[in-house]
Amino acid sequence: MEREDGAEQNRKRLRVEQETTTQPQVVVAHRTQGAPVAEQPLRLDRSIFGFSEIEGVLRKVSDFLFIHAKTPDIEIEAKLGFLLDKDTRERLYLPISCETEVISSNLTFQSSVPAELFKLFNDKLNERFRAATQPDYRGKKVTYAHFREVDMFYPGQVRVTLDEAGNEKRIIRKKRISDINFHSPQSVIDFRISASTEEHVERPHTRPSHERQKERISYRFELFSFDLTKVEKLDRQGTSTTYEMEVELADMALVRAERQKLNNKLPNDFLAIATGTHPTIARTRITAHAHAHASPHTHTHTHTHDSTYIAYDMARQ
Repeated sequence: MEREDGAEQNRKRLRVEQETTTQPQVVVAHRTQGAPVAEQPLRLDRSIFGFSEIEGVLRKVSDFLFIHAKTPDIEIEAKLGFLLDKDTRERLYLPISCETEVISSNLTFQSSVPAELFKLFNDKLNERFRAATQPDYRGKKVTYAHFREVDMFYPGQVRVTLDEAGNEKRIIRKKRISDINFHSPQSVIDFRISASTEEHVERPHTRPSHERQKERISYRFELFSFDLTKVEKLDRQGTSTTYEMEVELADMALVRAERQKLNNKLPNDFLAIATGTHPTIARTRITAHAHAHASPHTHTHTHTHDSTYIAYDMARQ
């Protein structure tokens, strides 16, 4: 049994982890008398107090993972979409320039994106996959899967999934445990991180309320699965088509194991996982922002600040 609140315990231990992590180095020129300029690393301390903290969105994501990763059969994923005002049905507007968590009962999350943005990411991820299959590629492995499924939904949050041939793949009851919503004014899309459990159940004997036909393309890189899904929903109102984009932590067993090491004060990689999850999502949104002209959307208020990304993009070159 844990003796402290999970989030507070995580904050203390993440700080200890950071104190043992190598700091970035700023390289400066140093000239000795009569000698050419030589580059020497300038080592900067973490702070006048001798330690540093992770704050803001990174802290929220880290605490969220720490709290929920211990739950058996948990699924943690980020859906890209739009935070909408329930009254106006327009994308949320706040007088801020930085990404932030939003807590409000007057918001809803639309977990679909425009077809143009969906195609943009499909093309870019295909390029990434093709590059990773070249003989001279030396980076980490990228895998690809393309499949079609049908989801049938029943009362009690039960979902029956069939493969393309009509065979049962899984029957589950999916229950959302918690989520956090983030508004990203510097991007054309927002995101929601959710923790859900999946319980295997028997197939219901009633008729489904509706069904969804899915065509999914999934790209796996390190711990993350990037899923692009075209969805056709069939119900009494007819058929509608939407496009969904998700980033899922695909190896929860590893995340859970690293969390347990952190909880037991053992060497671990939980901090690397936690602080790597948000940048993975962020880079996806920044790509969307850079190609905003390809994805016009009626819910998007353009109040972005391009200069924010200048130093970041320069550092990557």
